[in-house]
Amino acid sequence: MSRGKRIVNRRLVPVLLWMLVIFLFSAQNGEKSGVGSDFLTDCLVKILSPWYRGLAEAEQLRWYARLSLLIRKCAHMTEYGILAVLTANWLRFRAVKRTWSMWAFTLAVCTAYAASDEFHQTFVADRSGNFFDVCVDFCGMVIGLSILTYFLCARGRKQKKQGFAEIHNEG
Repeated sequence: MSRGKRIVNRRLVPVLLWMLVIFLFSAQNGEKSGVGSDFLTDCLVKILSPWYRGLAEAEQLRWYARLSLLIRKCAHMTEYGILAVLTANWLRFRAVKRTWSMWAFTLAVCTAYAASDEFHQTFVADRSGNFFDVCVDFCGMVIGLSILTYFLCARGRKQKKQGFAEIHNEG
């Protein structure tokens, strides 16, 4: 196998593994899925405890539900932000050289996976597919790709400066 194909395969493996992780999270029933977000919500409530304890019980329940929803949606965004970064990293070493086409293809692949994941959840006990979650996932993808693009551009500027300094010092 040529060196180029090994690099492509080596960069594709994390994409496929991360897709498997997302699939396994989605395969959890509603009760099991809620345990993780409830744990994080409980931690956040402890951090906010002076404010939270001062609320009436009904208001505490409303805020707990809001915080839990926020944590679940942030988890969605994080999952798909990571998937987008891994996918874009794989595509950077493929024939896709332009940033905009890498973004477009990455978003298409990851959005299709997000939609299929929501469809998969319709077959899991106490879970449902939700178009809104695909939109949240898409936002995570855009954020992940924005961060990746920022770091790639920063690295490019740094390499350009180093190259200019080396040329300048030679003269």
